Amino acid sequence: MDDPGDFVRIEIEAALQRRIPVVPVLLGKALMPAEEDLPGSFAVLAYRQAAEVRPGKDFRAHIHRLIEDLEKLLQRRGAEPVPSRERLEPAPDDGDIELDPMLEEHPAEAVPTPGPTRAVPAQKVVSNGIGMELVVIPAGRFAMGSPTSDKHSYPDEKPQHRVEITIPFQLGVYPVTQEEYQLVTGANPSFCKGPRRPVECVSWFDAVRFCNLLSQREGLDAYYRIDEEQVSAAGGRGYRLPTEAEREYACRAGTQTKWSFGDDPERLDEYAWYRGNAQSETFTVGEKAPNPWGLFDMHGHVWNWCWDWYAGDYYGQSPEKDPCGPEAGDGRVLRGGSFGDAMASARSAARFSNDASIADCFISFRLARSAERD
Repeated sequence: MDDPGDFVRIEIEAALQRRIPVVPVLLGKALMPAEEDLPGSFAVLAYRQAAEVRPGKDFRAHIHRLIEDLEKLLQRRGAEPVPSRERLEPAPDDGDIELDPMLEEHPAEAVPTPGPTRAVPAQKVVSNGIGMELVVIPAGRFAMGSPTSDKHSYPDEKPQHRVEITIPFQLGVYPVTQEEYQLVTGANPSFCKGPRRPVECVSWFDAVRFCNLLSQREGLDAYYRIDEEQVSAAGGRGYRLPTEAEREYACRAGTQTKWSFGDDPERLDEYAWYRGNAQSETFTVGEKAPNPWGLFDMHGHVWNWCWDWYAGDYYGQSPEKDPCGPEAGDGRVLRGGSFGDAMASARSAARFSNDASIADCFISFRLARSAERD
């Protein structure tokens, strides 16, 4: 509580600033602190009504009352209660992932899961005017989402379904770095400072504005039409955010396993910064091993904004070719996991979302650009 860099404290401060409800919960014999015992940035909590969760015979009743109160709060704010998305550490595997039966007749075009990924040749890499590197991702088909056999998956990752990316595209080798963001925008909002660390504390709106600014700098037509918070795609070959399908396709890089390196969670340390090894901060991009297509930090490190609106049931109605999300939804899609999340969030199929205006230290983005057809 006394450490300004503590992430729980940062989350509380950010929530209060954005008028997001913060509910104190008293465990055991805990009492609410006095105003003078709290940092000034959230001393107002001293006057909030706390929920009590006490041990003993009334414990279950206290928990149920807390759940009911939170559901009422969500309903008053016009939101539907949603299942918990707590990211749990994977249990030991029961075996290889299997595709759903609907996909077994036409398996995804996959490459064998490689050994050490650094030995796998990267796809073609191109550089732009500010030295940013992008990998050319070929068109192709893959199985998007999680099979029913994956016990660490969530309902919004199903059903697993066939997707075809019909147009090659370029995708950033790394998340956008702080030096790249500052060069284009003149600002660096990041909490964990470092020129070659990912830029973070950027909203979805910040990300699409960056895309347009870089396009203009490179002499390209802006990909987005932006009118305050109204954003639409103008199209063309300017810089943009990847679609959710493009992001998963590139992350899998021809594989069908939980991560692009396989199903063994013991190997995640080689490829990702996550809650188990990151010590609550970001690092220089590219320090971990890349995936088979030469893309770094696709698992963990920082969440990546995607273009798509988020809908939990979208996979049941997604078109097969070049899906770009529903016409509206509950926030924008995030992919990849972060240094503050458990390893399950870094799976290739894992999905998350947030309001487009949210900017915190766990969220960044990487650029895409449509390529010419072969």
